[in-house]
This record gives sequence, C-alpha cells and structure tokens, in this order.
Amino acid sequence: MSGHTHVPGLPPSVLETPVCPVDVALLGSLVGATVDRCYPCQTVFMGDLLADSAFTARLVELACIAIDRVFGGLPASALYDAEPGPASLEFRRLARAGLYDGAAVYRECALMTRTERRAAAYTALDSLVSTINMV
Repeated sequence: MSGHTHVPGLPPSVLETPVCPVDVALLGSLVGATVDRCYPCQTVFMGDLLADSAFTARLVELACIAIDRVFGGLPASALYDAEPGPASLEFRRLARAGLYDGAAVYRECALMTRTERRAAAYTALDSLVSTINMV
C-alpha cells in the first residue's frame, strides 16, 4: 500500500526458517499490518503471501509455536477436526502435520489449493496476532 508502512510484527530472525526460505519482509509486513488493524494492507500482503505455499506453512508454524508458548501446548481445538473451536480445518490439517516433523507442514501445505491455504493462513494470522497482543 502506498502512503504508509507497518513496522514488522516480529523480528526477521523469528520469521526466518531453515526449512524453506520465505520473504521475511513480506511476512513481517503482513503481521505488522494485522497488529495495526490495517485491513487494506493485510488484504494486499495476504494476496502476495498465498502465491507461495511456503509462506502459509511458515505462518502456520509461527502460530503453532506462539500458541504452544502461551498455552503450554496446542489445544485439541487447534488440531482435531471433531473438536469445537475457531480454527479452520485447513489450519488443523497443517498443525497436525507439523506436530512431530517441522518439514511436514511445508510438504502438506504444498498439496493444498490456494483456497485451502487462505483458510489456514487467516486462522494462523489471527492466532499469531492474538498471542502477540496477549504479551
């Protein structure tokens, strides 16, 4: 978006991943725009992010790490389809995949459609920003 910028919501060192390289500036801008509640920028950045499955996978991975650190583990509602809760089924699918194998979330995400990645990404973004706002 022209005319303004957003401070990255997390430092680049947190956004980077050894499993699969991602554009940390874009990911940081998306998280920053969401923290700032700037929906127009969030929409633009999310559109860019969804073009590459690794971005969605990293966003889900970061959300799971944040949830784990804040709550001392991932709740069943973030993992299992039959459990009631706000997490999309697509997020749960990726969270389960990455439980014991960090690279698996990237492999599973690569099999998803753009629509599925969008659902997982929005759940991940909401979860991540909620935990950022808690601390």
